[in-house]
Amino acid sequence: MTAAQPRLTVIVGQRDRFSGTGPCLEALLADRGEPFRLVCVDAGAPPAARAELERAALAAGGTVLAPRLDLAAAIAAAGTPYVLLLDNDAVLETGGIAAMLEHAEAGDVVLPVRTRPAGAAAPTEAERVAGPRCLLARTDLLRRVVPPDPQAGALLARAAANLALRAAGARAAVARAARLVTAAEDGYRVSDLPAFRRYWDPDGVARGLAAMRARAGMEREPAPYAALRALAERRFAAVVPVLPGFAGAAAAAPMRAAESVQGGARLLLLASKHGYAHDAIRRIGEAHELAMRLFDGLYRASGRPFLNHAVGTAGVLVRFRVRPEIVVAALLQGALADAAATGDETDRTIAEAAGDDVAARVRGQRAWHADRAGFLAAQPDPAELPAAAAGTSRAAAAAMIDEIIHCEPGERPDATRPGPAAYFAAVAAAVGIPGLGATLGGLADAPPPPAFLRAARSGTFRVRAALPADDRAAVQRAYPIAGASPQAQADIAVVMPTVMRPSLLRAVRSVFSQSFAGTVQLLIGADRRDGGLAADQLHALLERRPARVGALVLDPGYSTAVRNGGVHPGRGGGAMRTILSFLANAPLVAYLDDDSWFLDGHLADMAAAVDGFDWAYSLRWFADGEDGRLLCRDRWESVGPAKGMYAKISGGLIDTNCFIVDKRRVAEPLVAWATGTTEDGAGQDRQFMQALARRHAVGWTGRHSVAYTIRRGSRLWRLAADPAYHDRLAWAAWRGWTYAETFLRWPDLLRLASHHAREKTAAGVSRDRPP
Repeated sequence: MTAAQPRLTVIVGQRDRFSGTGPCLEALLADRGEPFRLVCVDAGAPPAARAELERAALAAGGTVLAPRLDLAAAIAAAGTPYVLLLDNDAVLETGGIAAMLEHAEAGDVVLPVRTRPAGAAAPTEAERVAGPRCLLARTDLLRRVVPPDPQAGALLARAAANLALRAAGARAAVARAARLVTAAEDGYRVSDLPAFRRYWDPDGVARGLAAMRARAGMEREPAPYAALRALAERRFAAVVPVLPGFAGAAAAAPMRAAESVQGGARLLLLASKHGYAHDAIRRIGEAHELAMRLFDGLYRASGRPFLNHAVGTAGVLVRFRVRPEIVVAALLQGALADAAATGDETDRTIAEAAGDDVAARVRGQRAWHADRAGFLAAQPDPAELPAAAAGTSRAAAAAMIDEIIHCEPGERPDATRPGPAAYFAAVAAAVGIPGLGATLGGLADAPPPPAFLRAARSGTFRVRAALPADDRAAVQRAYPIAGASPQAQADIAVVMPTVMRPSLLRAVRSVFSQSFAGTVQLLIGADRRDGGLAADQLHALLERRPARVGALVLDPGYSTAVRNGGVHPGRGGGAMRTILSFLANAPLVAYLDDDSWFLDGHLADMAAAVDGFDWAYSLRWFADGEDGRLLCRDRWESVGPAKGMYAKISGGLIDTNCFIVDKRRVAEPLVAWATGTTEDGAGQDRQFMQALARRHAVGWTGRHSVAYTIRRGSRLWRLAADPAYHDRLAWAAWRGWTYAETFLRWPDLLRLASHHAREKTAAGVSRDRPP
């Protein structure tokens, strides 16, 4: 054969990445020891890779096949006795072609020596089934064993050929002088992901495997197909950061207001809504519990708990169906923010609890954030960004979204400048989720935080103007205990912050009707006065108080709560409970909300329970907020320290109305009433309980003696109003399950919670708590 008639056709097939095409073709064109024809399979290459293919083919006098043509078509187009099949992410060293042709007569198939980087894992069974990345064989033999199958893709076509060659008893020879270097262990680029999805998509692989099994004689070998399916699932999960099948309108649509979450239960419900498997939801739930422990006591500069920020970040990723391990890493990414404070111990804790893959991602996110300014200043082409870094960048972009959403006007971080926002939008589009970029761009371009997202956090709360001095004087008044001097101490004080709702009168009457034989001081603090109750109505009731009851009504003329323009974050009256606790002229202090009430005997039981202890608590009833009907005993929420649905989340729960303390012994924990653990300042009862439980001895009554009102139509009302749920909830609480775990065990409860969440979203308001 003359030089004009080469005996070899080199077919370069596009495997699962295009970023390695350049080095592969450069090495081929540099090896002129043996003439060859070059045929490149396009396989949907992006423009840059397609241009490289065309230049190389032109230089070698070859051709580029259209994307719709497969490996069989390329072999059919070969007009030479031998064909060399080479993957585009493999480099055959100079002299390798001639060395392999020297062995062409020694075997039906000739293989090079494949070199692997130090420490690289040995090939798996699935990789052996899929076939080598480079082989030389007779053209007529390959035409017999490689069937046309445009739907199968390069992986399955190569696997089918490999299995057919083995079944035909093809002899294999190894050309020791031919060496092959592959990019199998190199990182993927964002530009590789479109091809990677087509190549490794589990559904596509499953369809191709089914077609292969249907061919005559293939059904007898089930093991290779199971290995290929497992390989596809592992490879897809390792590179593509979203769940399989996530594309189209869902990927392109920006995030809506209702999808912004701050709580663990809502995060799990959102994951369920977006199709995460049960095991994935469980893993996210466990990560949330770990985050609560790691971030305990950590707050952002705005004063909000850091956990809320982490959950919000995870919620954005869940909305765009990012893989569970990335969601988990986003929940935990703040744990290594301060290396001096955390060190290797936290790293080990994350690895033990969430796995090495999550720990590695957390470290990667931490490294990314450590040089955020430098990374963004360089702003590499998103198409050249490593795919692993793209996953990290998406988590960083989600964190940026969360910061934008939850910043007050005038507090927007520097990261919201259009440059970084545009860059992350380009990254999101490159990895197939333009909706994430649209969300980020929309938020960053708006001068103030979006009103619809701020409303999700702030609800109906608004700043109230200070009352005129004369009106304030009309509210503020003292009522002494009959026959006692103002300095005489009462036996028990009852602290009641209020917004002057009509239900305050019912709460006050419940104090008057107590069977407690001692004296009681009632302290009513008006944090706001927009509840609809006229001051004259309250004073008329206090004038008719029992002789053993005294009262003090306090109105500073402004709210102490942050949500109303005050200083303190506590949602239930700002600092009012703390102020009134110290103001109380009694050693024992109990608490009552203005929409709840004491049942008869409550104060007597509490006084007996706290005797000899620093504090004590009772149990409560759930009551209908409209008609005052007692719905059921609470046996799953407010059941004490380390018990109930909130045992894992916050160490248990005791409702505000169920406490009594000896303030002479617990002065320091009283400050907890002025703080909060959530975005809107809620959680004072849990913080107060934790402060008490850490250092102080506790007693309890064991009686349900408080009526706690819940709004009709809320999720909790639906649970309390239906007796079918009570025993299951109580049993789950006894086991220490969270709401999320309980809902997953009983699908009807999950449907109820999901239905309520949809109603809240549609209405745009919350019926779970009063304004």
